[in-house]
Amino acid sequence: AHWLPVTTGPIFEMTGLGIKTDLMLLRPFADFDETDVGLRVVTRGFPTYWFGNFLVVDAMPDDPHDAIAMFRSAFSTVPDIHHVTYVWGGGPFGVDTKARYVAAGFDVDVDCVLVTAMPKAPQTPPTGIDFRPLMTRADYDQVVALQFEIGKDDYPDPMDYLTFLRQNIDTQHKRAIAGMGHWFGAFDGEKLVSNMGLFAKNGIARYQDVGTDAQYRGRGIASALIQFSAQTLAAQQNIDTFVIVAMDQLNAHRLYVKCGFAVVEKTYSACCPPPHQA
Repeated sequence: AHWLPVTTGPIFEMTGLGIKTDLMLLRPFADFDETDVGLRVVTRGFPTYWFGNFLVVDAMPDDPHDAIAMFRSAFSTVPDIHHVTYVWGGGPFGVDTKARYVAAGFDVDVDCVLVTAMPKAPQTPPTGIDFRPLMTRADYDQVVALQFEIGKDDYPDPMDYLTFLRQNIDTQHKRAIAGMGHWFGAFDGEKLVSNMGLFAKNGIARYQDVGTDAQYRGRGIASALIQFSAQTLAAQQNIDTFVIVAMDQLNAHRLYVKCGFAVVEKTYSACCPPPHQA
């Protein structure tokens, strides 16, 4: 495998493909610094992006209060960071350690990193659905609206989530303008019904935020869009590895396997939201 020349340092060299492609996507908008405890990632002008301002470490402390103190020290010079987020690839928490982190207010997650040389669509999508890269501000406004409908019930304050989405999608649009790839959509007439990003560097492409309108799921639209986006970007860049990340054991994980992806590693995260969003 070849890795992405995003940064250097011992923590970076120990990370796997999932974290490296996270850093690839953040690189144009973030600053990376090796600290005594890990690789500090700071996304400029976006302090509320929990997974854009985080520490990459090779191991976590057993005590979550030590983790909070380490994070606060590492980010002491960065204003308006009120969350705590760690990512690592070395292995999951033990049962007792995970319980301590959850009791301290952390969400502890496991993600599967899946790869393929070229995605395939396991079924033919319904007629009348058009696939294309997004181009206009109206297109991106539809992305915000669709993602808000999909995810709003998972957030204590939906308006905070909407604010985050608007800034996040603006960043995704900037990635497309910079030539890193595209945001893609499936449309039923003028209505956006499925969407995802696909961005690449040095032969490795990474999918972002796959989401489909609840009324259009189970009809082969998302898998067809995954294939279409891969074929479109491969025609523009020399890509030999497509990467997608999904929470372990979710339906999306099973969909990606049907599209030809295989799990190559797992990554782990512990995130403590700001107090008013916990």
